[in-house]
Amino acid sequence: MVDLARVFSSYIALTDGVREAALFAAEGDGYERWCAIPPDDTIACPSGSEGHQSPDPDNIAYQIQFDAVGLDPGEIVMLAPACEPDPCGENSTVTVKFNTGQTKSLMLKYAKLVKV
Repeated sequence: MVDLARVFSSYIALTDGVREAALFAAEGDGYERWCAIPPDDTIACPSGSEGHQSPDPDNIAYQIQFDAVGLDPGEIVMLAPACEPDPCGENSTVTVKFNTGQTKSLMLKYAKLVKV
């Protein structure tokens, strides 16, 4: 039997983490700093992250890791942030997505924020 309290708390933690990551990405050039410089990257960098790495806590992956308390960072897969329209500029929407294999099913969380 699945412990529903754990599933719910994981869902809330992941939601909070993604929201904070999107806020970080929408500020200034935060959308350019995806993940940490290895070996400090507990949440793995998405493919194509060359040139988008920055030390902790100055990156998007750290923001979700900080708020996703109780989740295994090794199970969280970060997808590359996206801007609409591309390239990112004033009034662009920044989307941050993360996948996790919590409770044997795939949860996809994303947040969209307007870059100011």
